[in-house]
Amino acid sequence: MSLPYNQALKTILERRLHENLLDGYYGGVFNQDGDKLYALTWVKLSSVDYENYEWHHEQLNGYSSSYHDYEKTKKMVDLNSWQSKPLRECIDEGIYKYFSISFIGICFEGEWFIMPSLAFYGDQLTEPELKMYKERGITTGDIWQNALFYPEKVYQLAGYEKAELLPTSIEFKDQPWMVSIIKQQKKERVNMAYVRYINEEFLEPFFSKLKISDPENYREAVQLRYGYSMIFPQHKKYTLFCAHIKNSQDKWRLQYFLFENQSRRFYKWIYFSNPAECDFSFAYGDLIIDNLKQISSWDQEGYLDSSCTMDNEIFWSEYVFKLTADNIYLYLEEISII
Repeated sequence: MSLPYNQALKTILERRLHENLLDGYYGGVFNQDGDKLYALTWVKLSSVDYENYEWHHEQLNGYSSSYHDYEKTKKMVDLNSWQSKPLRECIDEGIYKYFSISFIGICFEGEWFIMPSLAFYGDQLTEPELKMYKERGITTGDIWQNALFYPEKVYQLAGYEKAELLPTSIEFKDQPWMVSIIKQQKKERVNMAYVRYINEEFLEPFFSKLKISDPENYREAVQLRYGYSMIFPQHKKYTLFCAHIKNSQDKWRLQYFLFENQSRRFYKWIYFSNPAECDFSFAYGDLIIDNLKQISSWDQEGYLDSSCTMDNEIFWSEYVFKLTADNIYLYLEEISII
């Protein structure tokens, strides 16, 4: 079976993907209901300048390769060890002869979600045989049974602890797995951009001023990973953050703060009062989760620094912004620093 050159399908791709990724469009098909698609490109590497594709291919987060001489992809480090040659080297040496991008997509709630995957091929099969290999899922109909078209499943293995969905998968668990992955990735990019901005613009200066104004209690502030771990709702109007804090007695404690975006005010969050002290700093993600699981559904470190947002209104109203009878914050203490 040869994939038909489906212009309607190509138009869907053209309006959602960079034209560079569609070079060599080979053909595509819809399923019987018209809500799923599968399409391919096919490019002979000797006929193009791969430099024109390199950047866009790097954005696809990896590639596969097959039907080539694997021994030729090895670069000897010494007599006893080797490493794989970089992609560009395999192309320049003619080990890879073709590349193809496969697109699978699903129309969900009126929107197309499309996932591309990049593959390189050598010359251990002829070009017609390789194309037949690429089309095998259509020939058999197996492509429409791809797990990505259905909600993510967790498979239990005998003899192992019960497996559960990752925290990042829970929010979209009832949606097709492909949709869930794409939404997670988009949300994580937005979250990480927000985290980088808040960290550089507000938190770093905040801790610098805190160490100057109160050196007895704030000698050093250590980040958990690549920034101060933050907890915020999707609307991002306010942000809880924390750090491992060292005082002048060289004792460390986990301390929480809140930053309110509109007012630019900082507060100490004291719901978890009297944190335990220790003699050294360490990766304290488990301490954060030990606290959060008492008042929320966040019970794994995978919730931290991810696509997850704290969108439970009870968490914010009862444990963060709760007011006394005198209309004073019960668990927040404003920090005024110059």
